[in-house]
Amino acid sequence: MKKVIILGLIALCGFLCGCNLLPGGPPPADVTYVPINPEAPEDQSQRESVTLYYRFSDTEYLSTETREIPNVLDEPFEMSVAKELLKGPSISRPELKAIFPVGTSVRSVTMRDNQLYVTLSNEFLDPPAEWQDNDYWKYELPRRRLLALQSLTNTLTGLGGCSQMQIQMDFDAEQPRWVPKTTIDADETDETAVIEAMEFAPEVVLNPGNTLREVLAALIEADPAALFRDMVLKNQVVLGTVNAGPQAFAAAIADLQTFHLRWPDAVAALMAPRTPIDQAVQRILSRPAAIKSIISFPS
Repeated sequence: MKKVIILGLIALCGFLCGCNLLPGGPPPADVTYVPINPEAPEDQSQRESVTLYYRFSDTEYLSTETREIPNVLDEPFEMSVAKELLKGPSISRPELKAIFPVGTSVRSVTMRDNQLYVTLSNEFLDPPAEWQDNDYWKYELPRRRLLALQSLTNTLTGLGGCSQMQIQMDFDAEQPRWVPKTTIDADETDETAVIEAMEFAPEVVLNPGNTLREVLAALIEADPAALFRDMVLKNQVVLGTVNAGPQAFAAAIADLQTFHLRWPDAVAALMAPRTPIDQAVQRILSRPAAIKSIISFPS
């Protein structure tokens, strides 16, 4: 009798729990369920491709790195992206530099009226050792802080969910507070001024235009005589690359063929004559007959 009662209770529990007591039998038709995948990865969150901005070498410009970041359910995606940014660039990108001080963390990220409010930890304002006694850090430290905040702004506003970012600090207080502008501007004298909302700044992102300006500025400041003297006396080489693919070279050859058919004399004038090696001395000492002189060797 006890066995019958026990079996009856087991059957009743199975019925109430919606279990199928028949091995291999189909589930009830009105039950919807999702099969469990024993090989499913632990991270079931979706991943999104995000552009992160880091300092390019020791310049005042930012460059980018693309990274896949999980979009988890228990925190805003902007928070996840900010945390990923503070981890620093990948080891495969040695030209990119982390510019947030070690220990800096993101306390919170909230959005109001199309504007992000990001609260950082106090470590963001930690200066290097003996920085007050070094004139270099007087301007370099605010410059690095500003570039760090711009990297965070470009990264978060580049997601498309907002157009501005307002930075705050916790300062060990119950409520986050605004950050004094003197921390990012060495020339600021108003102690009450705070950092205003920041927007995406394309002018600090490395591109062909500002790269060319930096190169020209370096050439202007350089001593041409010293450069040529070093190349000759120190046997230095000026090496450059042509960033063109096979299609570009094929198109250039086709254009030259067309030019030669239309303007044969003009194209022929561009072609430098080749002088055999036994006539090289005469060619070098004589008046130039073309744009450049080519000395050929027998094959």
